[in-house]
Amino acid sequence: MLLNILEKQIWGNSVESYLWMWGILLTGFIFKKYCAGFLSRQLYRTFKKKVGNKQYPTEFVNLLRSPFELLLLVIIIMLAFDRIDLPVDWTLKFGKSTYIIEQVIVSIGKFILIIAITWIVLRSADFTAFVLLEAAKLHHDYNGEQVVKFFKDIIKVFIGIFSILVILGSVLGMDITSLITGLGISGLAIALAAQDTIANLIGSIVIFLDKPFTVGDLIESDKIKGVVEEVGFRSTKIRTMEKTLLTVPNKKLVDTALNNISRAGIRRVKTILNIEANTKHDVVKQLIDEIKNKIDQNGETSENHQVTFSDIIDNNIQITIVYFVLTADLDTAAHVKEELNYKFLHIIEKLGVVLSGNIITTKE
Repeated sequence: MLLNILEKQIWGNSVESYLWMWGILLTGFIFKKYCAGFLSRQLYRTFKKKVGNKQYPTEFVNLLRSPFELLLLVIIIMLAFDRIDLPVDWTLKFGKSTYIIEQVIVSIGKFILIIAITWIVLRSADFTAFVLLEAAKLHHDYNGEQVVKFFKDIIKVFIGIFSILVILGSVLGMDITSLITGLGISGLAIALAAQDTIANLIGSIVIFLDKPFTVGDLIESDKIKGVVEEVGFRSTKIRTMEKTLLTVPNKKLVDTALNNISRAGIRRVKTILNIEANTKHDVVKQLIDEIKNKIDQNGETSENHQVTFSDIIDNNIQITIVYFVLTADLDTAAHVKEELNYKFLHIIEKLGVVLSGNIITTKE
């Protein structure tokens, strides 16, 4: 009796085949999440040697669990439907074309399978980048952080392109060789239309290889001055002295003469004092000598400094003060300059010197 029921045919398939199909589906759905976690942990072992002393199993499993669940879901459904044969006369009409339902299901399964595998590869690339970023942060390697982010984006783009080509070939049945040849011919026109984008990409590669500056450096050109915050795929973000965020194409930075102030290790400060022309010459000399002494006594300035009676302009005696602060940090240099300016004012008040015109201070 039971054997007769199992062998009963429904839509060209036995009841036993349908039971196998539903059994596979139910079993797969129940254990799908557990199996995804297990596969993630197994794959993590292949990355473990690259991680070093740090361990990130939780981060890896969290990244890979969802794509593995999708992969297992597709495999479960494909295994389940493999137990039955759909009627050949079951078709789907789309416009003037007619498609067999079974072939449509197989094509959709292949498509989702490729997407799931691509997702796993992309998440693996994310985890590898995450580990390298953590190592760079540990060693305070800001340039290394930018290099990792940059190449992670490039690798993910190539993975995506490869995945699309596989889908076009295995799912849609296109001739990939002819397609690539056609893209190669039309690629010239695309390259000509995207010259700036390609030039900026090459510029970013040059920046990473030549390292004219890194994140955190203070740079200056004819029209740009600020601190580098991020070197991206196409452009570099610079925080200007006015605290605005400037986005500069990498090609422009490569083609422009840049002054990396941070690598100089010092900051030059120039101040011009204008005092009344009737000030006695011995007072002027005493003013210059005391300003020199204050700079000498400051432990954060170099021995190279100049305080000179430089000129007489518009009935004003001009005294030029030039000194160097032993730091590339903007805040530290500003603090030293402020401290010395207070001392200069104290000397001016003590000697009864009268300032006239404008006081000009520049910092380089």
